[in-house]
Amino acid sequence: MSWRKRVWAYLGHPGFGEGEPPDNAKKFFEWVRRPHRSNLLENTRYSVFGLGALRSYGDRYQAAPKELDKLIGQLGAARIYDRGEGNSDGGAMSDEFKTWMQGFW
Repeated sequence: MSWRKRVWAYLGHPGFGEGEPPDNAKKFFEWVRRPHRSNLLENTRYSVFGLGALRSYGDRYQAAPKELDKLIGQLGAARIYDRGEGNSDGGAMSDEFKTWMQGFW
């Protein structure tokens, strides 16, 4: 079975600064933002869990994870589980992730 037949991706992704991706994800974002054929990722199943701080980023909270979720879907990938959000402000991000993961698996 080729990789194009079945690909699963879990994308844990922090929001950063003014909602942009962190430095180690910028090249990936540059690639995914470029024009591609709409079915490029048609055999990919994915989910995104975003990390961030609501008080620090306000209306830009989770901007990069939300954009990533949208762009991956536009390339034909199928979301297998709702996007999750971890808010570091309350110190419960680990618990939020664990709760999200229980539903994911």
